[in-house]
Amino acid sequence: MGARGFRRTAASRAVLAVLQGSRGMTARAIHDRLIATGETCDIVTVHRVLRRLSAAGVAYPVPCGSSVGYRLAGPQDPVLQCVRCGVTTPLSGAVTTALAREADQAGFTVGPVVTGHCPDCRRRA
Repeated sequence: MGARGFRRTAASRAVLAVLQGSRGMTARAIHDRLIATGETCDIVTVHRVLRRLSAAGVAYPVPCGSSVGYRLAGPQDPVLQCVRCGVTTPLSGAVTTALAREADQAGFTVGPVVTGHCPDCRRRA
């Protein structure tokens, strides 16, 4: 298991390598890049790795044209993420700083993804 709770398999290492420096890529684009570099990984495995990375807070979904892509999470781009539909919204630096300060005073750490329910999902509940 990795530090954030996901297994570091050959497939997860390969997907992470492709996502490094990317502003967001779809599972299909990641798969195509892996195949082009000689990796033997099927599209289902790419989707599974992306789900695990997202659940661990290592990556998060972003809009990529009319599809959903994924981007590695980092301290430079914290987001709110809906636990029901997965939509993300960037957090401002001021909010992030205040949240980190409050968490630190309480003895907690805050990751780059803060979860909750988006307005649409709250209305449907």
